[in-house]
Amino acid sequence: MKTQPRNSRGSASARNHLPVKTRLCCTLLGLTLLTLPALAQQPSAAERAAMLKASLAASQAVLKQYEWVETTVVSLKGEEKSRQMNRCYYGADGGVQKVPLTTPPPAKKKRGLLGRIAQAILNVANEYDATLIVLGLTGKNVFARLLAGNVPVELIKSTKLPVLLLPPDWARRI
Repeated sequence: MKTQPRNSRGSASARNHLPVKTRLCCTLLGLTLLTLPALAQQPSAAERAAMLKASLAASQAVLKQYEWVETTVVSLKGEEKSRQMNRCYYGADGGVQKVPLTTPPPAKKKRGLLGRIAQAILNVANEYDATLIVLGLTGKNVFARLLAGNVPVELIKSTKLPVLLLPPDWARRI
């Protein structure tokens, strides 16, 4: 008659007759089967990247529905020189579109003799469809120019035509 091995308590066990390697393999297999559902729920790196891309695309689509107001203020030494307001939104091409909300103030009319001289020169240039304005300098020193004004500077500020300035002692032909 065969005797069955007994465990430490002295009772016979059906599993104790299996070799140790087999019991270890069965235990590992059972643990693996228990953890497979948990591992199956974890997305792979490629799936996570795809989910992130989809989330970013959805966020961009929502952001493109927004519009905002952009205000640009130019100031010099604490004094506000200009203010411009634009309504901004994303266009069909994906770029930011800006539409002015305020109209720029009308250009200040030049007052005094200096403004009238520069305006008269511009009127004559427009009348003759000039492509270049040529002026001769007077040779005044800096202090005299400050007192009397500087017509060439005012003219350059108010025209888009090129202006050629000749020195006071210019005697040659152009």
